[in-house]
Amino acid sequence: EIVNKTPSAELSAGQTDESDLGASYADLDKVLRKIDVGQEECISQGLPPALVHIVFGRVKDNAHKSKMPEIIKAY
Repeated sequence: EIVNKTPSAELSAGQTDESDLGASYADLDKVLRKIDVGQEECISQGLPPALVHIVFGRVKDNAHKSKMPEIIKAY
């Protein structure tokens, strides 16, 4: 049986990932697909400024998760 339900961390009743993020996945994808052009260009291309700032902020805040940790050499 395939279950079709809204993505959620299920930490509280009625919680959804999209409500926690403040936008739908479709809207977030629009910004993420253009992230390489920068915030101002995204806004000038008609994306909502508030959404652009939220997405760029989250990407910046979580950039450390995309990097390998430094390896300490013990001699």
